[in-house]
Amino acid sequence: MLALQLNELEKDNVVKKNVYSVMPPKTDYTLTEFGKSLAPVVEAMEKWGDHYNQTIVKEGHANAEDCRALGYES
Repeated sequence: MLALQLNELEKDNVVKKNVYSVMPPKTDYTLTEFGKSLAPVVEAMEKWGDHYNQTIVKEGHANAEDCRALGYES
């Protein structure tokens, strides 16, 4: 699943795959300039989530116990 997502992100030029010729084999991924340009979008989504977290839990749209397990206080 993760490999498939990384392949899609690479195909979409969001990340660059770096393969190293070492033993054991090593591969890592770095953000491309295009990927870095998505930072404001991700930050806005985080801000939205932080702002609406209380409302979502309070209105029962999310399981409060699951949210607490993820570190969000209800």
